Amino acid sequence: MRRFMANAAVAALVAFGGITGITASSDKAEATIINLGFAIDSSGSVGSSGWNTQITGLAAALDSIPTSGANQYRVGVVAFNSGARTLVSPTIVTAGNIAGIKTAITTAAFSSGGTFIGAGINRLVSDFNGAGYLASETSLMNVTTDGISLPTSDAAARDAALLAGWEGISAECILVCANENSVGSQRLLNTVVSPVPALFVTNTNALPNPLTQSFVLKINTFDDYEAAIKAKVGKIVTDTGGGPTVVPLPAGLPLLLGGLSVLYAVRRKTA
Repeated sequence: MRRFMANAAVAALVAFGGITGITASSDKAEATIINLGFAIDSSGSVGSSGWNTQITGLAAALDSIPTSGANQYRVGVVAFNSGARTLVSPTIVTAGNIAGIKTAITTAAFSSGGTFIGAGINRLVSDFNGAGYLASETSLMNVTTDGISLPTSDAAARDAALLAGWEGISAECILVCANENSVGSQRLLNTVVSPVPALFVTNTNALPNPLTQSFVLKINTFDDYEAAIKAKVGKIVTDTGGGPTVVPLPAGLPLLLGGLSVLYAVRRKTA
């Protein structure tokens, strides 16, 4: 009888698909790679203090990226001012390299210059597309800036990025976005982020799905940046299906196991 009960319980678990809290060993037959490109502002108006706040905040936000589960995440980071430089070449985030990726970001020196967002976009396109990483993969770009750039050049860079295979570009606007109709926010909405129409967002707890909606997130001060970028990266991971899958508890399983327990108790009493 004990053998019967054990076998019945195992069969029930198999038939009903598992129980809550058991992580599926293989969520997908083949993992999906999500490309995440980050372009951060190192122009003169940012200053060394604002720069350090940005790189510290971005590094902390990368802790939200899962290193196991259904999907993998490939991260690339560039800095832009009058030109652009690569801080982190496109790299799939793993438990073994996440610390190194964060160190590469947090130890990057400040380099002053103008504000040319298009240079940062072009650098990300070059870094990812040059390595052939954009084909048949989800690719999202994120721009952080505190200034006003060159709208014609930015629009051209944006269009080239979309043509190269980037599905969406969103942005954080620090300081210069007093409101949706400010010059800075309008230039970001109309010449940088895509697809259009884009949204102007002020609440980090109500971020749109970056896979389907581009947006400019207003950040009042550099001190608010870390919390904002953490919310942004967390939202991206959630909307791209990151993390392990938990198999739900079927509604009928407790009843089945309860019935088997009663059967076993009756069997012992009559034995």
